[in-house]
Amino acid sequence: MRRTQLFSAALLALAWLAGGTALAQLDAEKVYTIVNNNDANMFMQDNGTGGVDLGAENDNSYWKFVPTANTDCYYIQNTVTGKYIQGYTASEQEVATGDAGVEYCVKADASGSYVGKYRMSCTANSPHDFSANTLGLNWKGNNTVQSFASVAEGNPRSAWTVTEVATPTPDPGSDPDPDPAHVHDYSNNGICTCDGDGKYQPAEMVDGVYMLGNVGNVEWMSAKVGAGAANEEGTPYAICSYKLTADIDYADLPVNAHKPIGTFDKKFLGVFDGDGHSIKNMKLDQPERPKPGEDGIGFFGCVRVGNEAIANVVIKNLTIDSSCEIKGSSNH
Repeated sequence: MRRTQLFSAALLALAWLAGGTALAQLDAEKVYTIVNNNDANMFMQDNGTGGVDLGAENDNSYWKFVPTANTDCYYIQNTVTGKYIQGYTASEQEVATGDAGVEYCVKADASGSYVGKYRMSCTANSPHDFSANTLGLNWKGNNTVQSFASVAEGNPRSAWTVTEVATPTPDPGSDPDPDPAHVHDYSNNGICTCDGDGKYQPAEMVDGVYMLGNVGNVEWMSAKVGAGAANEEGTPYAICSYKLTADIDYADLPVNAHKPIGTFDKKFLGVFDGDGHSIKNMKLDQPERPKPGEDGIGFFGCVRVGNEAIANVVIKNLTIDSSCEIKGSSNH
């Protein structure tokens, strides 16, 4: 693929003389490669398994910078997989990809040895302005991308060359994202207005437990369990541990907005800790269900078969509030 440099030396010189960083030229409609300052063959790429690697240019080496409402801030999205670079909470943490956009401050050095090279710092952390103690995207020794010191004019492995490229052509038979610039908005109870895998906000794992704080988190969990899916470590979601961090309120959502957790074929076999919280205003009306040997109806759909309890299932500290309404068949 033929590449054109984003900035020429002359344009950069004019930008610095004018006191700017020329960042406005990062265009949401354009596609870029991101290459580490220390090796022109180390392209940042979505590795397809939930992480960000460095290596030779391939189909997953193409990115968009989707601007947010804040100056010099963007969501960094892979144009082929549609995934976004995620944030971090500490130094030397390998960076993941995910369905939701995470805001990064993206700026080029205005002086020093790395003029025109970009630094990228997650704005959820402070500082993120590339002053002392700023963490940003960095080339880790095992050719993955990690969080590490990213201070202006320093640490060459935290400096990146951003190059505009022609829009990549999908491989034959691929199913491209119909709206690759779409940024999921989970401000409405964790539910995006789009359809598909990104509709519900993925739950965050803390110390081996998935934290559920809104309806979207719960429906994401239910979908994963019902699909028989496994997480990045290969652990089936059905046997994972979950904890509510807030009351889950289905008010203003339609009847049957909740999909019961677990099915006859894909039972829930894990740990669910309500942590003293409640499920509120959940309305289920499915008169055809359940039938003997088929999926149940309720907050949980199936955690047992007949009279045979699943020994390692734990559901505790959970209240189904009186505001909930559940209607099924006479078999229930």
